[in-house]
Amino acid sequence: MNIARLLTIIILAFFLTKATTLSAQSDIRNDSAFFNSRIETLNEWLNSTGVGQVFYLSSIKIKKSKLEAIMTSKYKDIDSLTIAWNVLKHDYDSTDLNALYRKVFNFFAFEFELGKDSLTLNYKLNEKDVIAEVLYNKKKGVVVKSKSLDRGFSKTRNFSIMNIELESLNVSDGPVIEYAASGSNTANLKITRNKINEYLTEYFSKKGTFWYDAEIEILKETYNELTFEVTQLSEEILDDRNYFEYIRIEFRLAKKEGEFDIKIDVMGKYCGGFGFLPRRSEYRNMETDFKNDLERYEAKLAIRIKNLLTN
Repeated sequence: MNIARLLTIIILAFFLTKATTLSAQSDIRNDSAFFNSRIETLNEWLNSTGVGQVFYLSSIKIKKSKLEAIMTSKYKDIDSLTIAWNVLKHDYDSTDLNALYRKVFNFFAFEFELGKDSLTLNYKLNEKDVIAEVLYNKKKGVVVKSKSLDRGFSKTRNFSIMNIELESLNVSDGPVIEYAASGSNTANLKITRNKINEYLTEYFSKKGTFWYDAEIEILKETYNELTFEVTQLSEEILDDRNYFEYIRIEFRLAKKEGEFDIKIDVMGKYCGGFGFLPRRSEYRNMETDFKNDLERYEAKLAIRIKNLLTN
């Protein structure tokens, strides 16, 4: 066998192996053990936030590119369930009755470490009756398809809400942006979101842990939403403890009459170690163990973002 033919065989074998590896990586069923290990943790979180009074994570179904999480009611009849769930949702955010659905969905995606388009949550009264479905749409973001549950008017750690008067908002190098009725609202929401994006990217690019630099992933969902994720951190939220930290920050922007609202939700995980990156299954959620630290960090971040947008 001549050298040229041998090299050709080696190159073909390399690319065939690479293609096989990439194909395997795209099949989330390979991570079934990890996903199943998260069920207990997620139910602990649901109980700690109050959602567990109404729903619990009963099972998961894992397909090649999609994970379906089944949320089963603790109530046997639809009327009792409707009352309990609507009160909980109203307590969480009386102005946006789908906010709690999105909170749970975002938290599950974070805990399962899945892209949002790979996750579906089905809320059930029993094994047969699906009463709400929550999934991700590339154009609309997290979408709630409610069938019979949401009549009338949620208890978890509430998100932080910043209210900024429109005349105080300054997100350009020039004069304060005017919000005209000509459709400029969407453009200005994008500009505001981009300014937050740029600020956090610069801020976290200087961070890290041990001999690792922080890794940043930015998911731009819609014109008024931003998901910002950072790994390989230490002493960011838990500033008096040298843990590995993994943070996800959700932003949702909305313009109202005379005001500009920005909702912030910070989620975090932590893990000990001796300088080497932990496995995914070794992380614990901060909301269970360090809720006060998480709330304090979220409040400080909200102040920094408000100063960024008004100065």
